[in-house]
Amino acid sequence: MLVEGIQLSFIIFYNYKSLIYISMSLRSYTNTTQLLNRAIQLIILLIIFSIHACFCTNASNNQNNKKLPKPSSDIHTDKLSLSFKELALAVDKSVLIGEERTVKVSLDTTKIDISKENRDQVKSKRFKLKVFIKPEENTTDPNTTSYLKLPDTSKNTEIETHLYMQNDAIDLEVVPGEGVKRVPIILALYENDTAPAPIYSTTIHWKLNAHHLLLEGLSDLINDQIINFSIKNGDNLPLDLKNTLLTITASQGVTFKANGKVCTSIDLQTLAQNNTIVLKPSENTPSIALQVAEAYEAQGSEITLAIKNGTEVIFSQVIQWKQEPLKLKLTGLHDITDDETLSFYIENNGNKPLNPENIVLSLVGTPGVIYKLQDKTTDSINLEELLASNATSLDKGTKTIPIKLQVAPNTNLNQADISLQIKKGAEEIDNKKIQWKKEPVTLKLVGLHDITNEETLSFYIENNSNKPLNTENVALSLVATPGVKWKLQNETITSISLRELLASNATSLDKGTKTIPIHLQIDPTSNPSQNKVVIGYLLLFNSCSHFVFSSSNFSYSFFSWSLS
Repeated sequence: MLVEGIQLSFIIFYNYKSLIYISMSLRSYTNTTQLLNRAIQLIILLIIFSIHACFCTNASNNQNNKKLPKPSSDIHTDKLSLSFKELALAVDKSVLIGEERTVKVSLDTTKIDISKENRDQVKSKRFKLKVFIKPEENTTDPNTTSYLKLPDTSKNTEIETHLYMQNDAIDLEVVPGEGVKRVPIILALYENDTAPAPIYSTTIHWKLNAHHLLLEGLSDLINDQIINFSIKNGDNLPLDLKNTLLTITASQGVTFKANGKVCTSIDLQTLAQNNTIVLKPSENTPSIALQVAEAYEAQGSEITLAIKNGTEVIFSQVIQWKQEPLKLKLTGLHDITDDETLSFYIENNGNKPLNPENIVLSLVGTPGVIYKLQDKTTDSINLEELLASNATSLDKGTKTIPIKLQVAPNTNLNQADISLQIKKGAEEIDNKKIQWKKEPVTLKLVGLHDITNEETLSFYIENNSNKPLNTENVALSLVATPGVKWKLQNETITSISLRELLASNATSLDKGTKTIPIHLQIDPTSNPSQNKVVIGYLLLFNSCSHFVFSSSNFSYSFFSWSLS
């Protein structure tokens, strides 16, 4: 069979760009067998090229996919349609008590429907966690500031970190400040680092005690200071007092007294009295007076006060006791003269209230002189007597009432040394020395001259000393020729108290000042006709006899009266 002019053409596109044109012409074949064999060969060749073209096309598509990767942050695209509004934080404890300081924090995805299509991409999503202590409930004092800490960060009041869905929980540590009883901590979760508002926030707390109880008035102690405190129920529920004790445990073997008795525990139901079995919210127990009983040479002790219901400790607080030198100072002291009254004080310069028990102010002075403390002839006085009305302690930075010191001037000595001491037992706390002197006061009669007939003489007494004169017991006296009567201040008398000659309401004669005018005249009822001339003396004197009075340096003034 002759087949001529048969042409087979195959066009193959390779990689969308290459064109393979296969042309085979069968010009002249003498038989069918040859033609069939040639056709089979061409078909096989066509199949090989087709397979190769498919392989190359797939490879090209894969390369294009690698050039355009899908970012992990595209989990919010319409394709995924995933919202994190229901995402929350999970914490293993919402309240930490006492020594519990660490809370585990993780993401809570229970309310989010994560499909298989976006699960892998969600795992790589990063969320910001911000944790901070409420600023209004923290302090700026480094000693009392509370902090937060993560395992890989230093402590701070505010911490930021990141959470991932596939990661384990992180450990957040609370570091309470000294003396702090409660730390509120806010946890805020943000969808990303730039989100303006959190998608979830919650608050957890650290508390020193499980029950919100307060020991009102309790503080650290020094020496034998007494503090009065009470237990207040700060919870919303009553506190059962049955089988409830307040225990007092001290280190270093130091013992303490509660309400005057050495003890290690107090039954709160007995303390409450009147068959009270519960302490209602916001109520206080009766006051408890706490004081060291015996220190046994210890210089300090840590005291734990715990409230126990049965064997369970429901509240505890630790305070410190230490032995410190007493810081009492004598203030306001200075030298004094004559019958001057000195007012001085004892001041507590310590940092705690002071128990005045067994503390004494004593006076040691030159023998032969009478001393007065608080208007009493004594050489010692207890500090308790020098406190303000109803006070039982001397608060820090405060003073006693004024303490009066006076030397009785009716002594033959002209000066005396005085030592004032504050002592507790044999221990001397403070010691100051002052001096007392008998100092002459110079009074002068001025304005004197001779007079005649019924003439009235007006004169004055002037204080020429360097200090005011206490006029008590000082008098002006008249001595004249017998048989003649005289008038002083219009009264027929021979002496008058200097106090009556002072200006209105005055109690002393200031230095450099005078009395009011003093009027002297002969009593008209006298009959001086037999005495043409009368000689008189005006004398100033003090019952304690330690003044010097002068007119022209004499202790009296001479004047004469004549009948013209």
